[in-house]
Amino acid sequence: MALILWVATMALLIGMHAPADGEGTLSNEVGKIGEAYVSKKKNHSLVIGTLQGEKSEVLSFGQLSQSASAASDESTVYQIGELSELLTCAMLVDVASEGVLKIDDPVQNYYSGDEEISFPIYQNMKCVQRTAPMPYGYHQEMVVHTVCFPDLSSPELHVSLCNLASHAASLPPSLEGFRSTRPLGKMKNKINAYDQYTFEHISEAVSMYELTLPPATEYVYSGVGMGLLGGALSNFTETAFADLFQQRIGDRLLMKQTTFTRSSVPDGILAPGHNKKGEPAVREAFHALTPAVGGYSSVGDLLLFLKANLGLDQPEMSPVLEECHIPKITISTKEQTGMGWKIMAPDKKRSQTVIWRGSHINGYSAYIGFVKESGTGVVVLSNSANSVDEIGHTILALLNN
Repeated sequence: MALILWVATMALLIGMHAPADGEGTLSNEVGKIGEAYVSKKKNHSLVIGTLQGEKSEVLSFGQLSQSASAASDESTVYQIGELSELLTCAMLVDVASEGVLKIDDPVQNYYSGDEEISFPIYQNMKCVQRTAPMPYGYHQEMVVHTVCFPDLSSPELHVSLCNLASHAASLPPSLEGFRSTRPLGKMKNKINAYDQYTFEHISEAVSMYELTLPPATEYVYSGVGMGLLGGALSNFTETAFADLFQQRIGDRLLMKQTTFTRSSVPDGILAPGHNKKGEPAVREAFHALTPAVGGYSSVGDLLLFLKANLGLDQPEMSPVLEECHIPKITISTKEQTGMGWKIMAPDKKRSQTVIWRGSHINGYSAYIGFVKESGTGVVVLSNSANSVDEIGHTILALLNN
């Protein structure tokens, strides 16, 4: 287990600033949180990056695995799961900023030819009461039936690119959800659970699905929907999704360790994943869900992404990234969603709005969050599947005390 003294030394070696008196107290508090997480045998490595204006600090805890005593640092690469969709949504807005597409366009427009999918369309139902005799019985009693059918006089409601980006398309969480209510989370312990998420399987499931709610009515997380958004962008630009990310986001923000292609990550810098029990996790290919959960990144790169979202770096990207922060739909009385991001309103525990996203998939967990008003942010990456959301929220609160 990494000692706090070793961690402080590493911070200096990788170019982080030496903490001032108040910052030292913060580092100590973050150190306690990190050590508590890796003290549990089922958790292995943890890297925490904090941002206070232009000042950043990276602290590392634990070791990469039981057999590898090496510790991680700001350049160690982790799978980032659902944080991937933040990059996908930024790509959508960036393409739209050129006026070549609109985020409110029907997604159907971007799936044609060899990649054609027949997306479901919602139409209001009209219900009427009809009286008819019972089919059986001696007395042929008359009963009242309610009959519902599509109201052809009402407008057809199409699923838009923005609906997919904000999880408001009324699509199920997973392929299983197209046939039942079982969410993707209950499939994650299966070996190669994502193997079924090929374009062919998703296309068939979506084409047969009937929307039960109008789009933009309710937040329902859908990894399938986010995957379809990435596919639409790739189709429209005629560019492989991983290459599109590099062109639109990665190269411009200097995110050198971030990719959507596993083969481009050297084994030496990729933290090996572990399940919730601390056992080595099965390495999975995400296929058509890659834009939703298939990204790889490091704390160093995600701190660069945070700076850009706070307007502290790469100002030409600010309009694109800030549009993703705009609330699109309500999740609960305390939370809304933008495009990819979740937005928590101030309450008794915090006086500022928190914009964040968390992830815990088989093998890894991740958190990124920030407060615009104070210019503060946090990145947390772990190669254990046990959630780090609470760690991220706690440290962000410490930064704003």
